[in-house]
Amino acid sequence: MVERLTWRHNQSVGVERLTWRYNQSVGVKILTWKHNQSIGVERLTRRHNQSVGVERLTWRHNQSVNRSGWRD
Repeated sequence: MVERLTWRHNQSVGVERLTWRYNQSVGVKILTWKHNQSIGVERLTRRHNQSVGVERLTWRHNQSVNRSGWRD
């Protein structure tokens, strides 16, 4: 069973999208924020797994030549 909440905002410069998903069968929550412009993509993802007690917060920003990531 998957629940999904999506927020979307469109402008001439790009797309912003906020997505939340919860999967009960595996106990995983995923929060994703995505902003897409001509220069690249920013994405924020959070995952929580109850069965193993692990949380992940990932932020990534991609450009034509550069890529950086942060994880906790």
